Amino acid sequence: MSSLPSIISPPLRPPETKLRLRVMAKTNDVDVTELPSVYQSNSAQEEEVLEQADVFRKRYAVMHPERSLLLLAPKNECGVQKFISLFVRPSKLPFKQLYDYDGAARFVADFVTYEPLDEPRRLPESVVSPSTTLRWQAGSSVDMSVLLVSLLLGAGYDAYCVLGAAAVSVASNDLTGYECPYLLDPTDKKDADADAVGAKGSSYSSVSQEKPKLESDLLKKIKRDEEARAAAALASPRPGTPAEIFVEPVKIDLPPPPPMTHCWVLVLPSKRDVDKPFFIEVATGQVLPLTSPELANYTCIEQIWNQRNCWINVQHAPVAELSFDLADPSKWMFAIATAETQPKDVVVGDGAREPQQLEMPSPFSDKLELSKEDFDMQYPDCTKTVLYNKCRLDVFTEYFNKDGLVRRLSLTDDAGQLVETREVYANRKDFLAQRTRYHIENKIPEQFAPGRSSYLSDHIVWPATKRELRFYPSTRIDGLVRREMLTGTKIVEHYAGRDDRVVYRSACLDARQKDPAFKISEMPGALGVRKIVQKYSRNADVAASDDVQKHVFNVEKKQVEIVFHRDTGRITASTRVYTVDGTTRGFSADPLVRKPTAQEIADDQAACSVLEKDVLAKLKDTERKSADIIDQRDDEESNIQLVYSVWEARNDKTRKLRDTETASSTDGGVDKEDYVSIFVNSFLSSGKKKLNAQTAKQVYQNCLKAYRERLTDKEQLLLSRLEKETKALRKRQMILDKNQDMQADEEHEHRSYILKATFRKRILEKRLMKLQSTKDGKIDKIDERLRSDTRLSPFLAGLIVPPATRGEREPLTPGSKAPRASVSTNLRQMDLR
Repeated sequence: MSSLPSIISPPLRPPETKLRLRVMAKTNDVDVTELPSVYQSNSAQEEEVLEQADVFRKRYAVMHPERSLLLLAPKNECGVQKFISLFVRPSKLPFKQLYDYDGAARFVADFVTYEPLDEPRRLPESVVSPSTTLRWQAGSSVDMSVLLVSLLLGAGYDAYCVLGAAAVSVASNDLTGYECPYLLDPTDKKDADADAVGAKGSSYSSVSQEKPKLESDLLKKIKRDEEARAAAALASPRPGTPAEIFVEPVKIDLPPPPPMTHCWVLVLPSKRDVDKPFFIEVATGQVLPLTSPELANYTCIEQIWNQRNCWINVQHAPVAELSFDLADPSKWMFAIATAETQPKDVVVGDGAREPQQLEMPSPFSDKLELSKEDFDMQYPDCTKTVLYNKCRLDVFTEYFNKDGLVRRLSLTDDAGQLVETREVYANRKDFLAQRTRYHIENKIPEQFAPGRSSYLSDHIVWPATKRELRFYPSTRIDGLVRREMLTGTKIVEHYAGRDDRVVYRSACLDARQKDPAFKISEMPGALGVRKIVQKYSRNADVAASDDVQKHVFNVEKKQVEIVFHRDTGRITASTRVYTVDGTTRGFSADPLVRKPTAQEIADDQAACSVLEKDVLAKLKDTERKSADIIDQRDDEESNIQLVYSVWEARNDKTRKLRDTETASSTDGGVDKEDYVSIFVNSFLSSGKKKLNAQTAKQVYQNCLKAYRERLTDKEQLLLSRLEKETKALRKRQMILDKNQDMQADEEHEHRSYILKATFRKRILEKRLMKLQSTKDGKIDKIDERLRSDTRLSPFLAGLIVPPATRGEREPLTPGSKAPRASVSTNLRQMDLR
């Protein structure tokens, strides 16, 4: 078989687009002649494959003159013709995301910038190897398909490049007619769903009945008559125009533009749990099953290929109805007769065997390599913009923006006016996850991931009108789940899971209130409280006529109103009103219920007076904490901090520490678990030669006593620190309460210190409680270890130690001191935690 001469042309430069030139200039990869020699020439085996491909091309043109041309031997980046299958290089990169087909498709769509073909209705003259596409981060649909198939084959999938024709919107990657996938993402919180936070967990909402929507039959009839008259006016001819010559305008549907050459990916059933064939659009990373309606945009398939061969489609059917049985010659024709496509041993004539078929050469492309830094970059130049239907999507690499922004979604109306902006953040120290801006409604909701010390989940701001704080349910001690603050008018709080069944608390504010006792806060210019309302959930153990549903403290009228829950089947509820002058009036929904006595009324009125002061104090406390949260948010936005991953450094540090510990243990160092040796050696050094029953008991008691006193010392240390923090916190709070006219900077410093001191105090209290609750268990554990020690166990059999010796005693209180043992310092060398 004669071989064709190698067709070599001057080195092919990539299309002179700004993107490719920018990428090439950044990587200093401009001279393609530096590529290996296999890129710039063909071996004898490759020449033989090219010759057979040329024979097949001519035969196919004669057999199917109506079909399109085939892409069998395009030029590579060096201008050298290569068989199309040799461009595919199966590779497996060391990244978990690329092991699944959806992750690999998403990576190629994001990492490589899609460029339409220069001649959209003709076959491309050149195809770039996958390694070059990976370096350039830009390529056509053919280049990206070759790269994705190389990755999928390396991950174990049976993948193929598909060359055919598709609609103009698909081939040009025009997504302006499609909805943005993030708009349908269930992880994006809707504001309607967020409004239900706190209300669903409130038992008060379960007893409140939704009012039915009233509609007028007369208005419905009038609306139907107007619609009928409008339809009749449209159907009748225009005034002054004869009915026989009136012609209704006809809408002319223009034919769609002819399809364009396009390439995508096919995945057939294989060992990787793929049961049915499906396609992958390389420009977007979208997975398309055969039942997807999106396949209507793909008009035909001309050929498919991978590293094994190239197959030509001879079926006349829509893409969704094609058969992908490549072994059926009536449906698919192979371009190269290889050992895989033909039987190896075929007996002919007198028993001679036909020569072995041609073997496909190895791919010429370099092995695909990608560094961790480049993989984490995700997008070319760390950013990518996609235009959807009335939507613009901007995505960024993590840590690219100083504020942690990783995704921005801008929504517009039909007129192109910006109506909504959704911003997603990552690695924020303040745990900010998403911020949405409603430009027409003038509303800015913020959503936070779990982890904030205040348990804040949502922060919604209507500038100059309203502010709302939402908290994660079952996290706060007071049960607060939502707090609404209407500027200068009202404060509303919603609760859930409280023992006192409080589910709602509100306060109406009034600037005319001059009494300092009823000021909502101690800040200068604070508003006064005019009315307080507190609601409760239903208590099934108490009769409805005795179960309080609402307390209304009217500060302006100086009276307290009590509303009780309604009985089943009743539309009114019992009420009772107490005034400051001692008069009482009320209404009983059930006249048969026993009326309260005068003493009961007097006790209830006194309890309401105490409750009013308690509710007012709690409102002030919540107002102060909410103000601290708002000030903290302002500080966080003015000084944004990101959390950087230290996983690699931590692993290296852990490895070094592990190696150091291993070396010290092999050098014969003292075992930390051999804590008895400390006391045994100390006892023998005092003149004793060996242990007996008496000396073993003494060693046992000394060791146990030393461990007990170590725990006591630790407890005393926590108590002293807690007492110190409490005194400092009380002192700062007194300074802040006395000096109401201090400077803003000084006040901010005091509030910041109080916030941090409260956090430290809470941690110390938790550590002290944990130590006191586990103290006896730790002593029992050391007792068990001492009794099981091989040097002491023969002498401690049957030994009963009284609790005083074992260290069981009352926990320490602030101001108390713990006794010390002379050997307690020796025990600090061991770590029994």
